[in-house]
Amino acid sequence: MPSFFFFFFFFFLFFFFLLFSSFFFSSVFFSFFSFFLPFSFSFLFLIFSLFLFFFFPLFFFFFFFFFFFLFFFLS
Repeated sequence: MPSFFFFFFFFFLFFFFLLFSSFFFSSVFFSFFSFFLPFSFSFLFLIFSLFLFFFFPLFFFFFFFFFFFLFFFLS
């Protein structure tokens, strides 16, 4: 039972780390390219950075959620 809480704590810690890091890198990525590129290209990079911000943490969230249940049922 302590291993369950240990894994759960680090799972959410890693998830929030991914969430804020992806937000940081997508904002830096967009600000860099919006400064050097025209508006049409910067708009495409804005869409790509939003994609990174929303779907990169969700991918890892479901990925580790799957391993969390796998770990829980096998232990």
